[in-house]
Amino acid sequence: MSLREIEDYLRLISSELSDCETSTERRDGMALLRMSPVGDPTRWVVISTPGDDWFGLRVADEFILINPTLRPDDEEIKDSLDELLLVAVGYLEGRYRRSGRVFRSLIVETPQGRVVLGRTVGTHVRALFADVVRR
Repeated sequence: MSLREIEDYLRLISSELSDCETSTERRDGMALLRMSPVGDPTRWVVISTPGDDWFGLRVADEFILINPTLRPDDEEIKDSLDELLLVAVGYLEGRYRRSGRVFRSLIVETPQGRVVLGRTVGTHVRALFADVVRR
């Protein structure tokens, strides 16, 4: 699939979400879908992919999920985007909980089960220093 086709597919699968504001675009060699609850732009999710080797999801709380995939065919691309959309909807609907004290994660409930989102090393380090400064 081309990035244009991926962007069109993201637009299609998000079009039925009446309780979310969505926008799609292609930027820096990636197709992006940004979602937030209607009236609350501070809680958001971004699904992104260059289309050929990974699919990612990032949420406002600085948690991420990266699914690496080598040379996926069109059906694998659609399946990966569908799965990420379920995680995004679960997060936006509040079906998640935080886990861990030092290395925090976010556990999102989806119809297929629980999905764990992590943080980058840099985000963990910033959070640790923020805790030390507050003490």
